[in-house]
Amino acid sequence: HGFHRFLGGKLKTVTGDPEAIDEVINRVTDMARAARSVEFDIFDPKRFADWQVVVSDFERERELVEKSAKAFVDQSFKKLRSAEDAFDLLSSFERIESSGAIGRTMSSKFHDILEQFTREIVETRNMFDHAQHQPPLPKNQPPVAGAIVWSRSLFSRIRKTMTRLQTDAAEAMAREPLADACG
Repeated sequence: HGFHRFLGGKLKTVTGDPEAIDEVINRVTDMARAARSVEFDIFDPKRFADWQVVVSDFERERELVEKSAKAFVDQSFKKLRSAEDAFDLLSSFERIESSGAIGRTMSSKFHDILEQFTREIVETRNMFDHAQHQPPLPKNQPPVAGAIVWSRSLFSRIRKTMTRLQTDAAEAMAREPLADACG
């Protein structure tokens, strides 16, 4: 159940790869179905060896699915669409009890979010530098007022994420592996 919440619509939205997520969800569903559909009494001591095979298969598949999900999350955070969406996603993952490789992977993603936010700032700065002397103006907008509106719109692109990182990031930064190494 937690894995399905982890692999829900929010992850599909942020990563932009719903097919890969659906594939992992199907694998998880198949695992659960296989464990639930055993055709013997799992509490019968005579069938203990059969149950051990089912449990062993389940654990092996769980590890494979977990590795696959971890690799997908790693790849997805490397090609983030927006730092704000990724920070929202990371916050929602923290509310989901995830353990093992996925939990460790999620707890190390704050650095990737900061890298994405840095790219967004650089991109915004480049847009400003490129058009600062002739900013795109809305129709019938006076040049000075239009330039002010344009520059404010560029700033507002990054302000929300910046504010969020300033207010909510202290806890996430404390969990970063680098924070442990530095102090």
